[in-house]
Amino acid sequence: MSSNSSIFTGASRYSSDLQQVLTRAVSIASLPLNLLNNQLNTLQGRSDALNSVDGKFAAVLSAVQGISTAADSTTASVSDTDIVAAHSDPTALPGTYSIHVVSQGAPTSAMSLGTLPAVTDPTTQSITTSSSLTLTVGGSPFTITLANTTLSALADAINSSGANVTANIINLVSPSAPNYKL
Repeated sequence: MSSNSSIFTGASRYSSDLQQVLTRAVSIASLPLNLLNNQLNTLQGRSDALNSVDGKFAAVLSAVQGISTAADSTTASVSDTDIVAAHSDPTALPGTYSIHVVSQGAPTSAMSLGTLPAVTDPTTQSITTSSSLTLTVGGSPFTITLANTTLSALADAINSSGANVTANIINLVSPSAPNYKL
């Protein structure tokens, strides 16, 4: 046998090159995993944001339901039912209204002519062709000049006429089929 055998001592001049090739191969193989981890982090951030928005929408929904409940719960009450009666419906505006009774007066009833038009929209529907009307209160005539010929304009003109009366518009039927009167 020959005594010229070479023994490997564990060091090679190619070992650093091999290490660089292996490190680069691992880095390249890790790119899809790193991309997926980045996408996962982005999606988790979006999920957290959506969960936060979901909580805020739940709070808004709860508040809107509270408003809806409050809006549907209109009531009317009076201190003396022998003098006046009050009723409320969902279209009533919230508030406290006072009625000052000067005199209970005597019972009376009056019926409008059946030829008066039914008013379904008091702000746009014309009720007369006249631009000037006369209102008599306690024997005193008051000239009512209308800005336009709607029921709302008539109520406004009466209220600003100086006569000791107040005009209000009320719906005598239902909100779905209104019939407004003065």
